[in-house]
Formats: sequence, structure tokens, C-alpha cells
Amino acid sequence: MLRHVARFAVTTAMLAAGLASAQAMPVADSRNQPLPVTLDAFEIMSVSTLGQVIHEAEFAGFDPRSCINDASHTDPTFGATQWTMQAGFAQQEVAAATYILPASAFPIKIGVMRCLFLTLNAIEVTTTEWSILVWEGTPNNGTLVASYSSDNVILPHLVMPPGTNGTLIEVSVDPGDPEQIIITNAGGSNRFTIGFRIDRHNSQTANPCITAPPSNRNAFPATDRDGVASLAGNWLFAVNCGQFGCPAGWTPFSQLGLCRPSGDWAIAATWSSLSCIEGFGACCKLDGTCAQLFDFECNAIGGTYQGDGSTCATVNCPTPTGACCFPNGFCLVLSQAQCGGTGGTYAGHGTVCEDVNGNGQFDICEADEPCPADRNGDGILDFFDVQNFLSAFSAQNPNADINGDSIFDFFDVQAYLGLFSAGCP
Repeated sequence: MLRHVARFAVTTAMLAAGLASAQAMPVADSRNQPLPVTLDAFEIMSVSTLGQVIHEAEFAGFDPRSCINDASHTDPTFGATQWTMQAGFAQQEVAAATYILPASAFPIKIGVMRCLFLTLNAIEVTTTEWSILVWEGTPNNGTLVASYSSDNVILPHLVMPPGTNGTLIEVSVDPGDPEQIIITNAGGSNRFTIGFRIDRHNSQTANPCITAPPSNRNAFPATDRDGVASLAGNWLFAVNCGQFGCPAGWTPFSQLGLCRPSGDWAIAATWSSLSCIEGFGACCKLDGTCAQLFDFECNAIGGTYQGDGSTCATVNCPTPTGACCFPNGFCLVLSQAQCGGTGGTYAGHGTVCEDVNGNGQFDICEADEPCPADRNGDGILDFFDVQNFLSAFSAQNPNADINGDSIFDFFDVQAYLGLFSAGCP
């Protein structure tokens, strides 16, 4: 098995014992016993790869990175209190989840990998040796690109106290580590997979196909309780128990039949595109068009920033609307095209139909014609109006596009100076 010794942090969240209920629900493979578990409290224990214990009050994680995205078929925050313990899960079996991304996202870098393990009414301290595995593509025909195994020196074994507990194993790749987990998508599948394997149980039976590992002496991976969100995205690697067991080797949930768990694996990961630049992405401008801008540039022109790494090819910017005034005094908020098509007069993006002065007429549609050259609306044409226009023009604000061609150029400046020279009525 490929073994990387990389500098990365491991955070083990110990969800303390809570109220629990258990009722065996056997399926086709007699050793499989999905057991419902309810947890109502948790503690945090963090351990670095060098064995340093980081107290909760001191732990702030690694330096924040931009462009972080979640990949999960379950709640990536693990905020739920009800889970199902997949008792009967044997040594060398693997729980895995595959995620599909847009081709444009690759190559990507994996950040954090999480998996929830449970004990139910355990009668002793349980120690579980585990591994985490990462594939480009699916686990049955993809490429294994990284694997890490607990050794209780660099990576701690999973140790859980007696009773009913949950432990969230969280493996974080240090952003300063030269050995990052990179998925290049060389095979073109647009997929990557995260898997967690039990290498050694606390108490493994001689033959798990005949006698399941004791549910009160071992920890097992969890599934959620809200149904399977992805039949093709959840996988089980099962030991060979013959024709009466679950399918041996790698099988997606869609082909597990009666062996299929009733929920998704409690597995989640974060990733970021290598091409992603902090604070740079798609911006939906006030006129409904899109541009690739830095977040501060987008905010300066009144746009809506769509997030780091977003692109105009993948976002849908809403069509801008504004007040549409009709000859009969009525007003509706419509798009500019809708307003013109129904015989109305468009008052501008973002304007609204309201009667603030209470005179029975929509303020934006009142008979007094506004003076387009009076930019600050003080009824005086002076230097401050010119300054207002030039600031809006520099920021490419739609209200500075005087000739309405969506291009900010000399002709808009010329048009405004013409309005200024003409004065107000």
C-alpha cells in the first residue's frame, strides 16, 4: 500500500456519550447490523502529525485558504445528532464516497477529509487502526493517489471510551506541505474519491463472515439517517463472504441490493481549484451582465460577487429590474425590455414603485421631469455633478452609460457634457 509521510494535521472530534437506542436490523449478510445511534454532546481533541496535543482553546486550525469548496453526500458540518452505526463492518473493509466536479475545476487540491465512527453501549475502551485513501476517479477503476495509515506515532489510532460515542476523524493537509494531494483528472472522469478503511478492529472475530465483530467491543463507520442522496456516489469494499454475503470487492450502493445501507456514508471533504485566485471570480453587474472581477471591484460598481473561482460560464446573473411608469400613472417593477414592450417608461435599474411623500402618485413617475445632468439631485448644476459622473464612469456604473450601449467610452463623457451644457429645464 502506498504510504505518504506528509505534514498534515489530524483533528479527532470526540462526541461524548448521549442518549442512545439500539435495535438490530439484519440484512442479507447476517453480520451486517445497522444500529441507530443518537448523540447529544461532543468534545474536541486535536492532535498534530508530530504528536503535539493542541488544546481546544488554543486550536485555530491552519491559515485560512481561499476558494474552499465542500464535497459531501451528507451534512458536511456533521451537525446532526442521529446516525446509523454500520455494525458488522469487518477489518480491511472500506467506506468510500465519490464526488463529481465540473471539468473546469481540475486540477484540484484536497484540503480536509472527514469520517464519523460510532460505538454503541461499548463495554470497554476500543482501539481501531485505520487508513484514509484518495483516488482520482472511482475506487474500482480509478488511480490511488494517496493513502495514510494510523501508526500511533504520526497518526493516532482511533481510541474511544466505553459507552455510546462518536468520533469524527478529520485529516487536514497542511497548506505548507510540499506533498499536497492533487487530482489532475488525467483520466477525464471528473471524479475523485475519499475512502476510510478499518485496518484492525479492537476485537475482530476469527471469521467475520460467520460471526460479526462484536458491536459492543468495536467502533464502526456511520451513515446518515435521511436516505441515500447518491446511489452511485457511495461505495463499499467488502470482504468475500461467498454467495450469501454482500458482493465482494468494490460495489456502489446502487448494486448492493439488500446489503445497501439506508443512508449515505458520513464522509466529507473540501477541495480547491489550483487555478482559483483569492477574491477573484464572477461578478453579476447591475445591468445583468457578468464580468470576471476582484471582489472589491465588483462591490465598487454595485454588483453581486459570486464567489472565489466562480466563472461567468457557470453563473446565472439575474435580469435587472426597475420601476416602469405608464401614461395612466400606474407603476410596475419590470425588466427594461418588458417595460419597453408594454409601452411604459423605464426609470432605471434598481428603482422601485413607492409613494414616500404620500401624494397619491408613485414618486419615480411624478410629472416633474428629472434633470439628468443634476447627478446629486440638489437642483444645482456644478462641479460636484461632474465629479459624481466621472466617479461613476470610472467604476463602470450602469447609470454612467449615458448612450446606453453598455460600453464606457468617450461618447458617454461627451453625452454627459452635452446634458450639462444644456442645463436643467
